[in-house]
Amino acid sequence: MLGKFYSRPTSTVTNESQGTSTVEETFCICEGPEDGPMLLCSNEHCKYKLFHLECLNLKKGPKRRKWYCPDCTASKEQVKMQKKKHN
Repeated sequence: MLGKFYSRPTSTVTNESQGTSTVEETFCICEGPEDGPMLLCSNEHCKYKLFHLECLNLKKGPKRRKWYCPDCTASKEQVKMQKKKHN
């Protein structure tokens, strides 16, 4: 995993036919489990936090320390545009 580790709330999946429940963490835009190389969004309020490199169509992570996912990057651009309109 690239970036720093963090904890995320888990969801419980129940298998009624077997009467069992398991705890499964989901990440990324694909809502899949933590698996393989992953990239951490630098926005602490990011909806997803961790992203599979494959889901981002990346072979390796960026060299810079701070990285923002596509959703957070778009949000940052919208805030910048709103500030320019008000000035």
